[in-house]
Amino acid sequence: MKRTILSLSLALCIPVLAQQAPEWEDPTVFAINKEAPRATSMPYADAQQAIADQPGSSPYFRSLNGLWKFHWVPKAAEVPVGFYKESYDVSSWTEMPVPGNWEFNGFGIPVYVSAGFGFRATPPNVERDDSPVGAYRHTFELPADWDGRRVFLHFEGGTNAMYVWINGQQVGYTENAKSPAEFDITNYVRKGQNLLACQVHKFSDGSYLEDQDMWRLGGINRSVCLYSTAQTRILDFFAHPGLDAAYKHGQLSLDVTLKNYTTTAQQQTIEVALL
Repeated sequence: MKRTILSLSLALCIPVLAQQAPEWEDPTVFAINKEAPRATSMPYADAQQAIADQPGSSPYFRSLNGLWKFHWVPKAAEVPVGFYKESYDVSSWTEMPVPGNWEFNGFGIPVYVSAGFGFRATPPNVERDDSPVGAYRHTFELPADWDGRRVFLHFEGGTNAMYVWINGQQVGYTENAKSPAEFDITNYVRKGQNLLACQVHKFSDGSYLEDQDMWRLGGINRSVCLYSTAQTRILDFFAHPGLDAAYKHGQLSLDVTLKNYTTTAQQQTIEVALL
């Protein structure tokens, strides 16, 4: 009798282990291989460019905005298998503007909800019959003078949940509809042409935190870019403005975080100008 009970218990456990939730239905996962949030900044070649603050003028910035190859499916289960591989044929796919929303370009229906989620709530799960996904592909070339520098992929936001691949290799995952997402793709890119692929989910377990008065729309609806940094860089900073004890003169202190991507110690000097 004991042997029978043990066998039955093991048999019942096997299906449970096999049904592991995907990242977009797992509340414990909201980022994979994603850069930590930081203060907004962009590298420039000199002080004059930095003061003008026009990223397009920087030699270390490349916009990826434009028309991307695109395929939309109404259910996550219908995403084309292996679409991110370089050998996958996307000649029959349409094109989608990035930034842009699917619903305003012929895919899906825009839904306005003042309260609720826009889908049947069974947290943390997403309704499988209404789980639209957009598959994106886009090619780009790295500037020759970026050789030996770090390369980062930056999404300004506008994706509920998204997987990212470079040249067929999975880079990471992000789950946050309205905040930026950055990935260090230095070890994934190559000289010449590169392939970026994204799998964008309209809904995820994170949607349960977005019970807001707003339109429910899908797509990469904010800008996407590449930027390059030196192997030692200012990673983050925090400005603390204040006044002296007499409340007559302003004071400014900075917390600056440096990042050294090399295997050897580096000595750096930081200069700060208040304009």
